[in-house]
Amino acid sequence: MRETRHHESAPVSIAPDAFAMEYSKVRNRLPEQVHKPLDIFRDEVLEICAAHGVDHPTKLGREGKHASTKTLEHVARLLENIAYIFEHKEIPPGYKDWEVEIPKGDKFMEVVEKDGRVFFSTNYGVHTGTRIFDSSGHCEDYPNGSIAHRDLEIVDGKSAYIINDPEVNFVFFDGEKIGSPEGYKIASHLLDMNGELVYIATNHGSDRTIIYKNGQPYGSTEGYYEISRLLPVGDELAFAAKKEINSPVHVYLGDHLVSENEDGYQEVIEMAVVNGTLAFLAREDLGYSLLVHNGIHQEVSMFEFCGLQEIDGQLSWIEQRDSGQRLFIGKELQGVYANIHKVLKTKAGIVIVAILEILGNWFLIQKNEIIGNTEGYERIPKPQVVSVGSEIIIASGKSPDMPWVIESASGTHFYSCEKCHLLKAVDDTHFIVIAEEDGKVVQRTFDIEHSPYQGEVNT
Repeated sequence: MRETRHHESAPVSIAPDAFAMEYSKVRNRLPEQVHKPLDIFRDEVLEICAAHGVDHPTKLGREGKHASTKTLEHVARLLENIAYIFEHKEIPPGYKDWEVEIPKGDKFMEVVEKDGRVFFSTNYGVHTGTRIFDSSGHCEDYPNGSIAHRDLEIVDGKSAYIINDPEVNFVFFDGEKIGSPEGYKIASHLLDMNGELVYIATNHGSDRTIIYKNGQPYGSTEGYYEISRLLPVGDELAFAAKKEINSPVHVYLGDHLVSENEDGYQEVIEMAVVNGTLAFLAREDLGYSLLVHNGIHQEVSMFEFCGLQEIDGQLSWIEQRDSGQRLFIGKELQGVYANIHKVLKTKAGIVIVAILEILGNWFLIQKNEIIGNTEGYERIPKPQVVSVGSEIIIASGKSPDMPWVIESASGTHFYSCEKCHLLKAVDDTHFIVIAEEDGKVVQRTFDIEHSPYQGEVNT
């Protein structure tokens, strides 16, 4: 399902109108199995409308409170889902289960999912061949090139990936080569910037790395050294790089520097968007760690920082000390743990996924209390954890050779599989699992309100 984009000044449209008085009559003529997802989509649109002071999605972007591009795009996707149900009388493709058989001997590499579109990669031979599959089973085969982790992405609903031949890297977008016809010495950092493909690459005969957007140079055509971070921030691209080989690392937003430190940094560790603006963690030459938001130094420490994200509109980060990892949200210390894997925002509050003592199991902690399995969750090497409404879903297993178990913190067992490659919330009641089973890659959909639930496999 292709994503529809709207500028901030444009109203969101829908046909047929799911927000008029006849909605209940139309709904009652649809199959019962689509009622729940239809109501979820509609209720979320109404919630967003109410938050922006309007009573109809067509008024978003032109009346009421300011609606960001991201919000308008999200509403557009919800409306597309509603229109799909009205027209086809079935749930949208992103909710449907599927399975694709992979050739014997192929090694699964990576899966990516966005708005119901799924692509995954395999390597075969002695890591000399690559296959790119979509969820229908369509395959692009590259017998002379391999693919690495993080070299597969979805951009505007289409696949983007890097194929590594022995001495050259090629970038593909929607199955076609993009950029240099001769390929690059090295290419990496694929990402989706408002529906456009961004990546970095070093050309043959050069030591400088150039940023590309849809195959054309972006920013300096001469390039940079050691581009370590890339992150879309609104309509601009933030990145960390050196202007010269021996110069410090600077942070750029578009074509201008972002920081009160004109001397730059020894290293930029992480970047995140917080309240619509750029935040990053960096290290100075003297070894001090810095938290920078909107160009201003917010925190300075002799200890290392990591885990930067936005939670409830506030900066959240982890400070690594000898006594353990200290989690901060805003300026408040939330706790100290041996190892913090993830911090989740749920409808029931903040949940921390952490190890309480070295080499122990992973635990779910909420308000300083252990929730879920009181014995913790086994590690292979880390569990996958997502929030679905007010529920927490965990995929874990005892060892790489043992099955994965997908269960809720409240104790409901949903599924077991050989390997879980992706666990993702679809909305407040549904989540998907993409896994390996008996030589196949499969997607299974579950409903936390009707558990255990498994969608119908398309054949």
